[in-house]
Amino acid sequence: MQARRLTAVPMPRPTLRQRAAVLAVQIALLGPAPALLDTSARAEAAPADATYDIPAGDLIDTLARFAQQSHVALSYDADRLKGRTSQGLHGTYGIEQGFDTLLAGSGYAIGKTDAGYTLVPAPVSAPPLVPDEVRLPTVNVNAGADAQNPDGPGVGYVAQRSTVATKTDTPLLVTPQTVSEITRDQMDDQGVNTSVNQAFRYSTGVVTDMNGADTKLDSQTVVRGIGRTEYLDGLPLVNGTFIAAAYDPYMLDRIEILKGPASVLYGQLSPGGLVSYVTKKPTDEPLHEIFTQVGNWGHLSAGFDFSGPLDADHRWLYRLTAVGLDTGSQVDNTRNKRLEIAPSITWKPDAATTFTLMADYRRDPNMGFWNKLPALGTVLPNAAGQIPYDFYSGDLGFNTTSSTQAYIGYQFQHVFNDVWTVRQNLRFQHIGFEFDSVQGDSLSGTSLVRDKFMDESTDNSFVLDNQAQATFDTGPLKHKVLFGLDYQHTVTHDLEADADAPSQDILNPNYTMTLPAYTDSDYYLRNRQSINQVGVYAQDQLNIGHWFATLGVREDAASTSTDDEIANTSSTQHDHAFTWRAGLLYLFDNGIAPYASYSTSFQPTVGTNAYGQAFVPTTGQQYEIGIKYQPKNTDLLVTASLFDIRQQHELTQDPNNPDNSIQTGEVRSRGAELEARANLTEDFKIIASYTYTHAVVAKSNNGDQGYRIYAVPLNAVSAWGEYDLHRGPLAGLGLGLGVRFTGSTLDQSNTERVASFTIVDLALHYDLSRIDPRLRGVTLGLNAQNLLDRKYVQTCVNGCYYGLERSVIATAKYDW
Repeated sequence: MQARRLTAVPMPRPTLRQRAAVLAVQIALLGPAPALLDTSARAEAAPADATYDIPAGDLIDTLARFAQQSHVALSYDADRLKGRTSQGLHGTYGIEQGFDTLLAGSGYAIGKTDAGYTLVPAPVSAPPLVPDEVRLPTVNVNAGADAQNPDGPGVGYVAQRSTVATKTDTPLLVTPQTVSEITRDQMDDQGVNTSVNQAFRYSTGVVTDMNGADTKLDSQTVVRGIGRTEYLDGLPLVNGTFIAAAYDPYMLDRIEILKGPASVLYGQLSPGGLVSYVTKKPTDEPLHEIFTQVGNWGHLSAGFDFSGPLDADHRWLYRLTAVGLDTGSQVDNTRNKRLEIAPSITWKPDAATTFTLMADYRRDPNMGFWNKLPALGTVLPNAAGQIPYDFYSGDLGFNTTSSTQAYIGYQFQHVFNDVWTVRQNLRFQHIGFEFDSVQGDSLSGTSLVRDKFMDESTDNSFVLDNQAQATFDTGPLKHKVLFGLDYQHTVTHDLEADADAPSQDILNPNYTMTLPAYTDSDYYLRNRQSINQVGVYAQDQLNIGHWFATLGVREDAASTSTDDEIANTSSTQHDHAFTWRAGLLYLFDNGIAPYASYSTSFQPTVGTNAYGQAFVPTTGQQYEIGIKYQPKNTDLLVTASLFDIRQQHELTQDPNNPDNSIQTGEVRSRGAELEARANLTEDFKIIASYTYTHAVVAKSNNGDQGYRIYAVPLNAVSAWGEYDLHRGPLAGLGLGLGVRFTGSTLDQSNTERVASFTIVDLALHYDLSRIDPRLRGVTLGLNAQNLLDRKYVQTCVNGCYYGLERSVIATAKYDW
């Protein structure tokens, strides 16, 4: 059926007011007017339950598709629905249940008439899960039509749908791979306001805050013990050794964590997993929010988020989000400053076409610090005294951590008909990074031996992803087929130097020492690197009855050109890789969904061996089995999984030539994860997780075979609950409480053990309209991280890093 915008068609004789307009699709597809008027017979003949796959889009169009496919007549006032959107319909539904799903968040409900169905005003309610009559309770948090969009903010702590695992709109319940979704409400409730690192603390399989309280790199995370790769709105973020794209958490609608290899859709990736940031997009409903924050260490921040339609027809939508931050830290003489602004605009010329232009500019004149410290005096006792928690290892005249980044891009989608949809995503991004730092190497008595390090980097990247999706049936077998071609081109310049620096007394520091300038011999890296990658992929999501399967294949070609300006040499490396994935899931009527999957990955290894031969890419494989559970009549999703990941072709020393490296090394990570997210009631939301990860060096000639991967704990447990009071004398008050335990970890040499620690977090917020209705939309909040002010070492990775002390931030917010 050709997608079209429907208009009101007057009936021959007036009856009910709602019968002033009749769906034109009934006339176009069901025949002449006499057949249309015989709706009672059609309604009786329509099956009680049928399976639908109607994409999200314009509400008028989705209603027309459903009415045509279910063979019913629907009357309504078309002008009242103009510009409204629907989440679509995917799964098996009865007629009225299908209408309820399509109308979720629209302000309308379905009503029965003698001639068929009509629309009546109704309160907003949460959309049902799919498939098979799984219905959610009413949740009025972010309950707009876009809330459960696969790229939307989610509802409460539960996101039902996602595109990260399949690049198509797919329910998480029937996705045969583990995905953790961090919703906008979770970030707001937990006070994720300084760094996206804070958002991962209650998710399974993620090691975060790897530099402790240090803020030089915003997203130092590891997934399932073996790295991670970052994406933004479905396109890769290309990061260098020290340079990394960073986004204020206020700019994001959700964060997604896809566990395990995903090269079949995304190309060169770490086998540990993929972290996807989803930015805020223009909304069909008006949205206005401003906030300001104050906190300890002189924390000051403010921001705004405005969105909505620009015209009466809702063909043009906009969004403008901005945030500014200026704060100190627990470390003396350090500050963190940033300003970020992101405008976007959506054009919908018709119900089948959407084009969103997005841009972002961020300036960090000071990104904080890198306060690397030795093990002696931190995790190990020092007879002359421990290194103070607020000690700064740097120098005031030699401390620069600044970054400038900007991007512009777009997302385009066009629905040709019920079968074919095409999408194209594009982005150009620039990042510039300057870093000068002095840090500690070793401690003798109270004298900290230090070195200085500098990095100047630029990164310019162009990324493009083209997709064509076909939805069709072959007999009883339903298909959602995806074809894609993506391309990335990145050019980086990197300059690095390292040299000795004067020692520092940890108990009587002098932060204004004279530091000698770098000499030519201190510069060990000065290069220009160009990376090109082209990938073609295909995927089929199959469904028959209760069975769901995902099959995918991909072929990549990557080339890397490196100009070494110190050695005056140039080299070019070409890599090819074939990756694939297969997953199978069975969904029981009670909401239990066991699954099994296998996936592969590749990642180029830049460089050559001692004989001038280019290294081949590392390869990864994951076996995963698990169970997902989403019981009927609840807004709960539980995922339990077991995984085994292996990464081959790791560099290790050649036993026959100590100056040569060979690719016979292997890393292995095995573990178990259990995560539950629930909006138990309108008042009560919870998150609970447990992670067991045994990540080791499986093969190596470097003497480290059998070593545990550094900074990855064997066990991690966390739980968070948020309770909002809507009745009684304390109505308007909300309380959140979280506890997170991180087991002990090891350093690279597996000689220093970092003790386990338990942290308590607290959140309070109050709706001032409960005091005075004139203050509607004004809320006050208080977030305390590490409420009990536990002193601990976070990790030891090329040095040791203290964890974050108690941080208390108060927020005033106004929404209208």
